[in-house]
Amino acid sequence: MQEKPDSDNKIWFIVAYLIPILTGIIAYVMYADKDKNVKFQAVQSILYGIAMIIGYYILVVIFFLLLFAIPGVLFIPKLLLFLAWLYGLYVGYRAFNGTMTSIPVIGEMAKKA
Repeated sequence: MQEKPDSDNKIWFIVAYLIPILTGIIAYVMYADKDKNVKFQAVQSILYGIAMIIGYYILVVIFFLLLFAIPGVLFIPKLLLFLAWLYGLYVGYRAFNGTMTSIPVIGEMAKKA
């Protein structure tokens, strides 16, 4: 994905990652047929949002079990979710600046969509 993005649509690269699943779907519906780079980022954002939610709940279960051994560890899944969200914004920001970044594994699935 080295093609230069359309300057009118590149703000959608960042918007797609604000609330990954919701704004990813909006970006996909509005621009998928007009700009293949926006389509890629939107699909990647949707898949990344799903992975974040699944990962968060897996971590909550793990850390809930650890709660009995180490009090106060339930903030860790929220911290990791926040850091994952920041990484998504970083990917959108890089795409906005012209460097199309593919998230490992998820980016490959998004390219096939």
